[in-house]
Amino acid sequence: MNRVIPLLAFLLCGGPCVGLLAQSATIDNLGYLDPSSRHATAYGVSPDGATVTGEATAPNFATNGRFHAFRWTQTGRMQDLGGLAMITGVRTAGTAVAGNGVIVGHSEINASLHLRPFRLAAFGGMQALGTLGGANSYAADVSDDGDTIVGSSSIAAGRVHGFRWQGPGAGTMIDLGTLNNVVGASYAEECSADGSAIVGYSWNGSVNRACLFRPGQPPLDLGSLNGPGGFSIATGISAGGSLVVGYSQSASPGNHAFSWRQSTGIAALGTVDAAVGSSVANAVSSDGRVIVGQSANNSRPGGSAAVWIDGQPRQLWDLLVTDYGADPAPWTSFGQVFDVSRDGSVLVGQGTYEGATSAFRITLRQNNPPTIAPPTPVAVECNGGVNTVVLSAQANDPDATDRLTVTWGVGGVVRQTNSNVVPGSNVTFSYNYPDGATPVWIGVSDGKASSAATTRVTVVDTRSPIVVVTADVKTKVDRGQVFASKVNLGTPFVDDICDPAPQLTNDAKAKYRIGTTKVTWTVRDKAGNIAQAVQRVIVKNDPPLASAGSNVTQTTTAPSVKVKLNGSLSRDPNGHKLKYLWKAPGAKLTGAATAKPTGTFKVGTTRVTLTVTDPAGAKSTDVMVVKVRAARPARTAATLADASVRESQLNALDSYQRGRGDSLSGEGLSLAASALALGTLAGNETGANEEVAVSPQEMTSYLTLRAAASQQARMAGDRFYQSFLVSGDENALAASMYAYYGSGLGFADLASGDVHEQLVEDPGERDLIFGP
Repeated sequence: MNRVIPLLAFLLCGGPCVGLLAQSATIDNLGYLDPSSRHATAYGVSPDGATVTGEATAPNFATNGRFHAFRWTQTGRMQDLGGLAMITGVRTAGTAVAGNGVIVGHSEINASLHLRPFRLAAFGGMQALGTLGGANSYAADVSDDGDTIVGSSSIAAGRVHGFRWQGPGAGTMIDLGTLNNVVGASYAEECSADGSAIVGYSWNGSVNRACLFRPGQPPLDLGSLNGPGGFSIATGISAGGSLVVGYSQSASPGNHAFSWRQSTGIAALGTVDAAVGSSVANAVSSDGRVIVGQSANNSRPGGSAAVWIDGQPRQLWDLLVTDYGADPAPWTSFGQVFDVSRDGSVLVGQGTYEGATSAFRITLRQNNPPTIAPPTPVAVECNGGVNTVVLSAQANDPDATDRLTVTWGVGGVVRQTNSNVVPGSNVTFSYNYPDGATPVWIGVSDGKASSAATTRVTVVDTRSPIVVVTADVKTKVDRGQVFASKVNLGTPFVDDICDPAPQLTNDAKAKYRIGTTKVTWTVRDKAGNIAQAVQRVIVKNDPPLASAGSNVTQTTTAPSVKVKLNGSLSRDPNGHKLKYLWKAPGAKLTGAATAKPTGTFKVGTTRVTLTVTDPAGAKSTDVMVVKVRAARPARTAATLADASVRESQLNALDSYQRGRGDSLSGEGLSLAASALALGTLAGNETGANEEVAVSPQEMTSYLTLRAAASQQARMAGDRFYQSFLVSGDENALAASMYAYYGSGLGFADLASGDVHEQLVEDPGERDLIFGP
């Protein structure tokens, strides 16, 4: 019967952990060769725990009363191995199994009940190994490769010596000798995995002592728990031969199981029940961690089969129930464990099953804890609070049939649980992470054991914030100052996808000088990223307005006159105090750096320049004219003007008559009556041509004469104006205006400014000339 006992429920812990009951046990009843005579004992197990051998009641046991060796496998179950002799009632027993399936043991070979060791390959018949010269021998153990067999054999003298048989093939049996070569027995009980070291016991002349046998070397006495006079027997050896187990007489009552190491010597393993001092060690795992045997006890039900794990004695029954959560029923007891697999996970021996003595195979299945392969730590750019990251972790378990639960935790809180996960599967987890570094915990459980791992998701901010300044600020200087202090820079537009309130600073000034000043705005987010923008502050200084005053005209009979200049109407829009500078070439100025200087001007026209400057260096200039006339008799001027008019009239009449002919002499005489006739002639492109048809040649001659007349009128205007300047006669001025207007060529270069000024000062005269 095969019973698999599940673990207790496992509670997932908040970090790497393994449950105390992260294991299970399978208890196999190996069955019987004769169901009617149920009795079997398992003596040996293969290194991998898959094959078991021992003895069981043979068919028709009630008739022949014998046991047969058996081979047990999970697929073939119990198989009767028969014996070396085909005789009724032959008794055989299997004692050990090699790694390749070779089984060794012993078998009766005749009616005299003589024994011989046998070697039975996985496929083939039994091979008898012989003796050391005596009548009987038996095999106790075999190396992992099946080619080294150890046991004991009678010799010719009738004593028993341990042997080492070396195969394959016919093989050779070597006598292991005795302690100190004394007359007495020796026994070989077990060999190391490679067969190079053998343990057993030998008579030393007074008692049996546990021995370590090595080929070519004398047996090594392993000592006793009771000193030189105590006996001891070695029954098991680790794979490398470094650890020997067995039992020994002890100072306390009963025999005690022991362990021996060359470095420490012999040491008691202890007993399950301190009140009962009897214990036996039969075999040990390769690494020495698990030792099996028997330890008497009075306080616990379930038999005396015992297991020492890491040196701690445990009753097998109690170990199954307490540590592995197993219910051994219908087994009622386990009497003794005879062998253990190399890894210590499979135990074989004898117990009581439903009232029958039965062979057991117990598998202590150490549940393999699951593992989780955490994702590599992730760094992502923040996205304004929506920092969703998908992680993937692979859940693994050496026990492929397990189904796993994967749990994801963030901030100490379970955020996601995935159940029924097949080992080797990738499990994903999506979560929206805050800015900064966030630990992520991933746990995995198979219901019996669990493990966990961590990773980290870091939301980073490497992008600079945005800052956009307002438009350039344009302002004027403070009144009366050369700077502006009341400047409103406004507030820039600031944005950062990760920081709702980045820090904004600037290097603004308390005072801004005239011109352009750059203000740098700096925005820094909580991650330390910065951005800058430049805003310009433009301070304008309005230039002053210079006013040199009105033009001055004076007539004098003296060489010069004094004129009081007045620039007090000059002003500054920004309220600055102005500096004055007057210049008048040819004149002598007193107080040229004041608003009202005095100048001495000679006869003639003098241009006077005023320049005003504010404290910022802005300037403005204005010009006025001072005219000083020499007084002359008015009649002389008038005579000159009359002569000029008459000359102009005669020239105009002559030009007209030569251009148009006598037919219109009446009109020509009318035009010649004043200077205006010159303008009519010079400015009219068609004139009388509309009345009299003319040839192209006549038109060309006319245009030529018209240009000459226009120039003549201009010259007449200049002469009239010069006459006006000398005499002051307004008739001469009027004549010059008519001549200029009529010529179509504008005012004379010399006199145009003066004529314009005269017309502005005397609107009535302007209307007289040009019409209202």
